[in-house]
Amino acid sequence: MLLVVLSPRAELDLIEGEAYYEFQSAGLGRRFIQEVNAALGALSSFYYLPIQYSNVRIKQVKVFPFLIHYVINLDKGIIEVDTIMHARRDSPLNDYGLPRN
Repeated sequence: MLLVVLSPRAELDLIEGEAYYEFQSAGLGRRFIQEVNAALGALSSFYYLPIQYSNVRIKQVKVFPFLIHYVINLDKGIIEVDTIMHARRDSPLNDYGLPRN
């Protein structure tokens, strides 16, 4: 089992995603955090998903259209999460699930 470590960017993604969903409906932001935490917890044991690009692997968050981009660092015994981004690139939402400006 590896330790999952979020980058500052991933932490910001999480905060912004929570804020967006909470604005949409009370309690939905909390559910978003729960689903992301469940996906991150699953990564600590089941992390060998296929490499998508530059040693980066991607795990989908259930229920919400977000993808966790991460790299496995076996030397340090950690999973480094780079970003947690919205999966719909051609949407009116940006990578964080927030309305585009």
